[in-house]
Amino acid sequence: MKNSKRYLLIGLGMILIAIVFIAYALGHPEASFPWSNNITYIIYMTYLVLVIYFVSK
Repeated sequence: MKNSKRYLLIGLGMILIAIVFIAYALGHPEASFPWSNNITYIIYMTYLVLVIYFVSK
C-alpha cells in the first residue's frame, strides 16, 4: 500500500512537470532542442509510458 501511494505521487508529480513544460513551451515557441524530432518524440513517448506506469501502479 505504501509503495502504491509513492508511485501515484511520482506519477502525479510527472504530470505536473509536463503541464509546466507545455505551458513554458507554448509561451516560448522560439526555443528548441539541439537534436532531431525523432529523438524528441522518443523522449516524449518514454515519459508518457512512465507516467502511465506510475499512475496505474
